[in-house]
Amino acid sequence: MKKLLIDINLENAAFEGADAGAEIASILRDLADKLESSPIPAAPELLAALYDVNGNCVGACETKEVTREATVGDQHGAYCLPW
Repeated sequence: MKKLLIDINLENAAFEGADAGAEIASILRDLADKLESSPIPAAPELLAALYDVNGNCVGACETKEVTREATVGDQHGAYCLPW
């Protein structure tokens, strides 16, 4: 099964305090713009490096073939947790 994986390291000053959610949202908006403007490749590959407001690389987005089954019992697969 092919998945889009987004990994963000939150051990950084940009994610401290009440603005952490806004920083994550900003990173995801930037990623959405990148994904919208370029096709997702068929083969597993790094799609984008992710940067915080200070210009530090804090993560990556990639496509990957995975074999892990759902761990939560949700029909949508792993990581589908209720809010």
